[in-house]
Amino acid sequence: MSNDFNEKRKVLIITDDTETAATLCGVFARSRFHIETCARLAEATNRALVETFSYVALDLDSQNIAPGELVAILRQLVGETPIICFSSDVSLGNERTVRSEGATMLIEKPVDPDEVMTQITAMNGRVT
Repeated sequence: MSNDFNEKRKVLIITDDTETAATLCGVFARSRFHIETCARLAEATNRALVETFSYVALDLDSQNIAPGELVAILRQLVGETPIICFSSDVSLGNERTVRSEGATMLIEKPVDPDEVMTQITAMNGRVT
């Protein structure tokens, strides 16, 4: 991402759950992010190949791929971009799996907007 202060920060939200999408859109819109959404990994792959994102928000429950494999695929596509995962399974085993494949964090669903902002703020010091 360039140092141009006028460049719009972007987030890619990957989910087919309308409630999760709406909540995440609200969270990132409040921080003035440009938001791209898609329901499937194939569509996310196409976008990640041509665009640079500040964050990727990934709903692990919405894809028919094992969570670890899903994160590994995305990590290869987005490089060092933080991958924030959301799942109804936040067990220690699942968290270890997705983190070992490159996820930055795992947040429990249903998504609580305040929790998302708290976690992102803790990760970065602030959402910029």
